[in-house]
Amino acid sequence: MKKRAHHVIWSNYDLNVEDWQDFLEANCLLDEDEYDQYNAIAEMNNEYLYDERIAFKDIDKEIPFGCGVIAIADVGRWDGRIMGYQEYNSLDEILYTDCDYAEWYCDEYHLRGRMSHHDGNNYATYYLFVGEGYSGDKFLEDLREGNFISESRWKKNTRSLRPYIAKYYGW
Repeated sequence: MKKRAHHVIWSNYDLNVEDWQDFLEANCLLDEDEYDQYNAIAEMNNEYLYDERIAFKDIDKEIPFGCGVIAIADVGRWDGRIMGYQEYNSLDEILYTDCDYAEWYCDEYHLRGRMSHHDGNNYATYYLFVGEGYSGDKFLEDLREGNFISESRWKKNTRSLRPYIAKYYGW
């Protein structure tokens, strides 16, 4: 069986000056000190994040009307790890964070995020929420309250976002 590749959508982890030599040369920054080069690279990388938000708005148009997005996260805090979840109205809302470092990627099954901050790391998996009516409301209520959700209920109320993202990027 052929394993699908891990596709990074955007990251500000490990911005290496050597990887950005073409950018530095094109912008006459090769003679600047490393600090100034890194700041220029970080600024350009943030522009790329803006581009990915625009792409996610386009992908969002392909998602069936009425579906939302939910994230299930393993959150690192000063007092330990907790599980959490967040609802989003549109796909592009995912690509925002208050963390120092962030990365969004697709593995072979799902859209995932990794975010780092002074208290630790957060790991999120994003899903298309397709639950409707009482079943969908009960699913979200159980998520909020931290109740057990069976695999069959999970599959009934969510779908992977990866197929929509993979189609857009041509993976």
